[in-house]
Amino acid sequence: MKKLFLLVILVAIGYGMYVTNPQEKDHRDKLGEVWGDALRENVLGMKGKIFKGNIGDKLIGNTVAGLAEYHNYFLFSTMTLQGTTISVGACNYVYCGSSDQVTETISQKIQDTLEGKKK
Repeated sequence: MKKLFLLVILVAIGYGMYVTNPQEKDHRDKLGEVWGDALRENVLGMKGKIFKGNIGDKLIGNTVAGLAEYHNYFLFSTMTLQGTTISVGACNYVYCGSSDQVTETISQKIQDTLEGKKK
């Protein structure tokens, strides 16, 4: 009886995690919210109110997400940028790591793009 009870509890927890697994949009929104200021200042060089607020955060989140890959593991999800995990989501929550790594990667992408246009 104990084993059956434990199995039911584990299935219930697994189902709860499956239902509350954050989607790609949730990761994009959180990335824009958390890294918006850092990306505006370090990458875009905009310390003022340009791209500030909801619209700017969504734009930055979508830009980062466009460079990143979303991975759905059913019970949790991640986003990776050039092989490095930049966010992890589970139970309706998305955790984002350090913004330094992302700003460096995006700065390099912008530099590579500009150098490619010069050639």
